[in-house]
Amino acid sequence: LDALKELEGRALNATFIGRRDDHIRIAFVNVQSMVNHIEDIKHDHKLKEHNLIFTSETWLLPVNTNESRQYLLPDYEAAFCNVGKGKGLAAYSEPLFQFQEQIIESTYQIIAYSLSFVHYSETTIDLNIIGVYRSSRNGNDEQMVSNLKRMINRDKICIISGDFNINYRTNSDHALVKEILNMNFEQLIDTPTHRAGGIIDHLYIYRPSIFDDVIINYSLFSPFYSDHFGISVIINKGTNAFIKMPTTVPDETSNNTNEQRNERPTQDKSTRSKRKLTASPSTNNKKKRPC
Repeated sequence: LDALKELEGRALNATFIGRRDDHIRIAFVNVQSMVNHIEDIKHDHKLKEHNLIFTSETWLLPVNTNESRQYLLPDYEAAFCNVGKGKGLAAYSEPLFQFQEQIIESTYQIIAYSLSFVHYSETTIDLNIIGVYRSSRNGNDEQMVSNLKRMINRDKICIISGDFNINYRTNSDHALVKEILNMNFEQLIDTPTHRAGGIIDHLYIYRPSIFDDVIINYSLFSPFYSDHFGISVIINKGTNAFIKMPTTVPDETSNNTNEQRNERPTQDKSTRSKRKLTASPSTNNKKKRPC
């Protein structure tokens, strides 16, 4: 019974619990052609648990603008950086996010948002959230870094994530990676994000010391329509305390009490013996747990 109660508590407080008012969720995922997978995206319940969604490698042509209704998601505002086959970036935001800017280059795309919320400590928390798609043949890394530096406010928490097409496992000394790390960001992904085994989707987080009590977690998820893992970032607005609800598992003591209440007084010794023989087995065999 104790094990059942522990499992019930874990299930209630699992990372993948869906939408919660005390969580802000941000997703970054390579969708491998929105042209081919828009219906899959629209029906991806896991993806729609998030308040802000970045989708990279959209493959949308420049003529497919924000007005292209087939690429919109209900209840989200859309922003598109369309550059054609094998590239591109799109973002879908709920009203709590403020669009800042987007950059469309032939070999990299960036979309930036800001967010403010009141933390449980009654402190207003400000964030920059930056989604990135970088082509493997990008020759403008210096320009890309310059744009990122301009977008970053050192007084705010900053999250940068997306498909960088740089294998962090084997190429962590890449010039672009080093520039971001030198700005006191931390790269958190340490397991492969692509079916070929590379860590090419990165998550960088910069957090000023005054925001040390803001809890930021992440996990990977696996959309069936992509060969990339998606990155799910969870910002906790509350104290991260476990949710507590009345358990559905009865106590042993309550079982014993109920059984005693259900016993009927008898006057016949043979009747009492018969009840012992037909008692439920459960009454005689009780047994006692990562930007």
